[in-house]
Amino acid sequence: MIRRKRKINILKKHKRLIIVYFVFMLLLGIIIFWQYEKNYDHVVLIQDREQVLKAVSTSTPVKLEVYSKRWGKTLIAESNVIRSIWNIIDEMSKNSPLQESQNTYTNDEISGTIYYLNGEKSTFTLGSYLKIGTIIYGNNKDKPYVDQLKNYLNEVLCSPENLSNLINERNKVTVVDSNNNIQKCGRDDKTFIRNKILKCSKIKDNISLEEAINKKGKVLYHIKTYLEKESNSIPNTRDTFYAIINIDVYENGYIVIQDFSNDVVNAIYMKGNLVEVCKNISKTGI
Repeated sequence: MIRRKRKINILKKHKRLIIVYFVFMLLLGIIIFWQYEKNYDHVVLIQDREQVLKAVSTSTPVKLEVYSKRWGKTLIAESNVIRSIWNIIDEMSKNSPLQESQNTYTNDEISGTIYYLNGEKSTFTLGSYLKIGTIIYGNNKDKPYVDQLKNYLNEVLCSPENLSNLINERNKVTVVDSNNNIQKCGRDDKTFIRNKILKCSKIKDNISLEEAINKKGKVLYHIKTYLEKESNSIPNTRDTFYAIINIDVYENGYIVIQDFSNDVVNAIYMKGNLVEVCKNISKTGI
């Protein structure tokens, strides 16, 4: 009888403990739910400027539409290219942006739109400064990055299609052979060159680039395209300044493009044979 009473008492104690545990867990669940409801779907205002810049920098770009007065336009969606561009911009964001009043925006060579993963987008312009939305970069510490970004985007913009578009009626084009004989191109000559360039393929990966450098052979011709930059406004002078796009034509099916108007002249390699078309245009041939 005594044992039975002890058993009942133990069961009662266990029952009370279970009830207390259940009530505790229920209260804990209610508190967690209340905190969640309190913070969910509420707009948090970030008033600190550094926090705002940090929030902007954490946006992930997924696509860039880029336009250049010289090269035309292109769409950049390759993740490795976007990452390279964003790494340069990220270095600039470590320095203090310029104020609007400090900006002397006069030479926007490149412009476009950045599309982000979250669906947002922002416009940018690039010249002496980089401006993304309302944020401007271009102090003395940023200048090397501005130039680096400009060179990189110009390199991306130099596609066979955009390069062929420069061989047009408006621009002067010449073919120069290895003996420095110069032949000015007419309408039909330009059409032949343009059609050949459209069949070229740009060399992007390092292995193919190394192969091209080693196998290109001798340069046989130079195709020079003169893009009018500005007319000299000084009275009694008629000087015109040109940006020169040079295409070196090699014997083994490669061409190398260089924009001599840039501060840093990059060599852009493409695979394609323009030897025959240059030979037909050149009066002397090789």
